[in-house]
Amino acid sequence: MASGIASWFYETYVPAQFILDDGLSEFISASIVEEKMVREPLFLLYVSPHSIEAIATSLRNQGFVETHRVRGEVYSFVKRLEDPWELYIRIFSNGFIESEVRVGDIFAEKLGSINLFVVYEPYNFYSQIYNKLHILYKPRRKWVIKVLNNFRIQMRPPKLLAPWKTITISYEALSVTEPLIYLLSRLERDDVGVAIPI
Repeated sequence: MASGIASWFYETYVPAQFILDDGLSEFISASIVEEKMVREPLFLLYVSPHSIEAIATSLRNQGFVETHRVRGEVYSFVKRLEDPWELYIRIFSNGFIESEVRVGDIFAEKLGSINLFVVYEPYNFYSQIYNKLHILYKPRRKWVIKVLNNFRIQMRPPKLLAPWKTITISYEALSVTEPLIYLLSRLERDDVGVAIPI
């Protein structure tokens, strides 16, 4: 089993260059992703608050389990992905969603702990209930209306690599990821006057 551990990595995509609803283009650096997205989400997803209960039921039906609430959310779910990774989804009463991937608790002692706040993953699980993709860029408190390019991020448990290389980031042209292209075709600005969190 030890030989298989070295190939355990989690891959995700994060917007790198995007246009906000004020018309300005934004570019975040790989160093910002490495430094900030392990501590706090730079992006939040949004769903209509009227769909929260149906989304929670759908997540339970897809193998998510409720877990302790840590940030004032109304629902906090966790789902075991491929070992050693777990996906956490937190849904707030105002419809905002934050999510992170981390090494699961049962593996953390052996492999070390690492987490990354992720962007697109929850949509794959709730899109049957709410099929619009709303992404808020928290630092500017603006809606993302178009993603031009993404970072491809590979996370590896810390004890498998040198401590300074737990996250590998590469800049990816959007056209290389077909599932991501479909997902981003669902991207919409929210026009219902949602109160943007601080």
